[in-house]
Amino acid sequence: MIVSSMAGFLINEKVLLIRYGIKARITLEYSLLSDFPEALFKTISETLKVLGWQEEIKLISYRGILNGVSLLLLGIIIALVMYSLKCINMLDDFDRLFFLFSLFSFFISAYLLIFTKENVSAMYLTPSIYALTFWCCIFWFKYYKHNVGKKEKIILLSILIFFYLFSWKNMYSVFVDERREIVLEQDIVLEVLKEKGYEYGYATFWHSMPITAASDFQIESTNISIVEEGFYYYRWLSPKEYYDKDYYRGNVFVVLHESEKELFNGVLAKKDIQIPDAIFDDGFYTIYEMDNKDIIKCIIE
Repeated sequence: MIVSSMAGFLINEKVLLIRYGIKARITLEYSLLSDFPEALFKTISETLKVLGWQEEIKLISYRGILNGVSLLLLGIIIALVMYSLKCINMLDDFDRLFFLFSLFSFFISAYLLIFTKENVSAMYLTPSIYALTFWCCIFWFKYYKHNVGKKEKIILLSILIFFYLFSWKNMYSVFVDERREIVLEQDIVLEVLKEKGYEYGYATFWHSMPITAASDFQIESTNISIVEEGFYYYRWLSPKEYYDKDYYRGNVFVVLHESEKELFNGVLAKKDIQIPDAIFDDGFYTIYEMDNKDIIKCIIE
């Protein structure tokens, strides 16, 4: 576990950081203690989402009942994990390694999400939670009290497997189904950018990365964050040279989601930059053409 952790750390710090804009673990900071309650609540909420929990649904409904069972599943996992710790010396060497690796992975992820300035997302918790769910199946069937009948073991094992698959389906709907519309819109935007012959431009992270990836780096898009004061470079998963202010000269594209346009236009107004006419606007995405120098004026270091 220590060897694999150190290997990942060295690859991140000595290889990826040189070429790409990714987060350095050594620069990660603790958050304010006043943020602790909110971060803890978010982490618990995201953990439940991995297990299939869905928000804002009717209590008396099929999905409402499944939410209740998701809570029960969390309780079962916690109980079996605690019992596994009690019986740690009974476990085979490989099983003990798998269990401890899964458990420590979860606690390390949870610690970072609760106490540091790390974004909380279910995606970061998924591998360790799924591994612990899988471990519960192994422990229940292989190590739990021998006076528990095989039939009872199979019943609980089936329940665990069912909710393992159910939670995966819920995660799929969160991260895939809900993005189907945006993917179709991004395809349209990409075609517009290709037809116009653009080589370089800007968009916020989730709208920027697909442009670069889907064009096979033929169109380079720099990640930005938009706030009232201006634009920040969002240096994440993209080549470092994109964030050099002298990297590109001339006209560039700016792709904006409908929810970002008002804030973007407000920044331009504050900087006394004329708001350009849209070269594309379908009510979902808007594309502006601007001189790169005007964008640079709005960049906040």
